[in-house]
Amino acid sequence: MPDGLWQRIEPLLPKPQRNPRYPGRKRIPDRQVLCGILFVLHTGIQWEFLPQELGFGSGMTCWRRLEEWNRAGVSWVAVGRYCRHPGVGAVSAAGGEQVGELANPVGQGRQICCVRA
Repeated sequence: MPDGLWQRIEPLLPKPQRNPRYPGRKRIPDRQVLCGILFVLHTGIQWEFLPQELGFGSGMTCWRRLEEWNRAGVSWVAVGRYCRHPGVGAVSAAGGEQVGELANPVGQGRQICCVRA
């Protein structure tokens, strides 16, 4: 996911509050999880089959974060609008850095849209 797109989407996502008394395990960054969610939605694979080698966390982590964001009232219409903006609307899976970029091993070089229509 390009930095410019992430800078526009990040403010739309809620910031979790950590309890300093019971911090627990550190969360996987929202940017990585969002890329995992988009990967699952784009490819149509089941959440449990999301490859951890891609660096998005487990499918269950991505599913829980999506559920958390839905309960928090994230405006997916606004997220989709940012994704469709010219020059920012699609992320090429070919080339670029692998960390934080939406990798697509099935269709190298295909355009990956953020939100399905």
